[in-house]
Amino acid sequence: EYRIFRSKTLEGLEEDVNAAMAEGWAATGGPMNQPFGFAGYFQAMVEIDYSTDTVHPRSSGIRLC
Repeated sequence: EYRIFRSKTLEGLEEDVNAAMAEGWAATGGPMNQPFGFAGYFQAMVEIDYSTDTVHPRSSGIRLC
């Protein structure tokens, strides 16, 4: 599954990403920030099945968390 996590603060994004990682999610690339429109920070993540080392192919689209 693929998700994009977002937060208005870098600290908030760190908390969300760390919590997701504890649940089996892995970051893909580094975080990015968007200063205009929705000012904030974003991190793309995928859910990984560590028992088989494969990415779950369940997602049919992008969901913002």
